[in-house]
Amino acid sequence: MSNIEGLDYDLFICHASEDKDEIVRPLAALLGTRGRRVWIDEGEIELGDSLRQKIDNGLARSRFGLVVLSPAFFGKHWPRVELDGLAAREILSGEKVVLPVWHRVGLEDVARYSLPLAGRLAARTEAGVESVVDMIEQVFESSNDQASTIATSPAPAKRREAITATAEPFLVLAPPSQHRLNDPHQVTPPPQVIWAQSALVLVENVGTALALIRSADADAVGVGAVTVKPPTAVAPGATRPIELVVNTMTPDVRLAAGQLVRFWLDYGSGEEADRRLWAVAQYNAGGGWANVGSDNRPLE
Repeated sequence: MSNIEGLDYDLFICHASEDKDEIVRPLAALLGTRGRRVWIDEGEIELGDSLRQKIDNGLARSRFGLVVLSPAFFGKHWPRVELDGLAAREILSGEKVVLPVWHRVGLEDVARYSLPLAGRLAARTEAGVESVVDMIEQVFESSNDQASTIATSPAPAKRREAITATAEPFLVLAPPSQHRLNDPHQVTPPPQVIWAQSALVLVENVGTALALIRSADADAVGVGAVTVKPPTAVAPGATRPIELVVNTMTPDVRLAAGQLVRFWLDYGSGEEADRRLWAVAQYNAGGGWANVGSDNRPLE
């Protein structure tokens, strides 16, 4: 039986048919062994059925939509229709519905298809089907915890904190509207004149433990070296700025509109870092930043 009251399926798998053998069927089979009811087209659509009607019915009766993003997916019509349906449900309900899985694609591939999708934490099939299913199970566990918290907690101010918090430090990017770019300024006297332009990108600790930043780095962006200046710590529920400083020898050089900056932070709750947040931010005309993609996973 489904674990979500009022719905017949736990997961609707949105995918391209080319990915069935390699990833979709193994995923569905393993999820079945974990007690999950999965909607997959070959098990639900019969000869003579209306494809659109069956898909709409499956979407409406499933708690989450597992979206297998792949090169084949990007070129297909029906998977896009299914994804649009899941996204509409998410907007209307205000709850998480879309669970992305990256299969043989990277950040740039997903960003070209959909920037909002690229900004979500995704499971990756390169880690193995079992790892993907483990991440999916974490979502269900979190969803069940949220339901019990909502049912027992009378304090709305504390409810969001209880719902979103994890039992460890966990850093995420803050909304793009809170990011900003500072004007370039001279940082050394003549004759060696170096100008610096700094970007402040906010991160938030949505866990319940103090996040201690142990190291940080960034990729060059084509205009000079990038120095990362993270805070030493981010308290649970707090938002702190990460300063990305771009140095250049030419005063009239600026970060161009559309420029990407990739950075990462290694952190943990003790002396040794055990997690890494990496993110890609894009500078837009007018001085704002947009989250292009991010990920947060244990350090190996």
